[in-house]
Amino acid sequence: MDTEYFEGQQNISKGNRRGDDKLLVEVLNESATAAAAVEADVAALQLAVEKEVLAEEVGTGAPQNVAHSLGKVPTGVLVSFTDVPAAGGAVITEGVHTDAEVVLTVTALAKFKVLVF
Repeated sequence: MDTEYFEGQQNISKGNRRGDDKLLVEVLNESATAAAAVEADVAALQLAVEKEVLAEEVGTGAPQNVAHSLGKVPTGVLVSFTDVPAAGGAVITEGVHTDAEVVLTVTALAKFKVLVF
C-alpha cells in the first residue's frame, strides 16, 4: 500500500510538472509578444522624432534667425561650437523659435552648428 501511494504521488507530481510547463510556455509566449510590441513602439517613435543638423553659422553678437525645415516649432535645440574666438570664449542665448527658424544670439565670430528636433 505504501508503494501504491508513493507511485500515485509521483504521477500527481508529473502531472503538475506538465501543467507548470504549459504555464511557463504561455508566459514565455506572452512575454515575447509584449517585447515585440515594445520594439515596434520604439521603432515608431524613432521615426516620429524629426531632427535636422543645420549648416555651420558664424555668430554676430546680435540675434540671428537660422532657418530649419521641421515645419513646426522645435521641441529641442542643441547648439555646439565648432570654433571659438581666442579671447574671452563664447556665449549662446536662445530666443523664441518658430516653425521655420531658431533664434540665437551668439558671440561675434564664434562658429556653431545647431541640431533641432
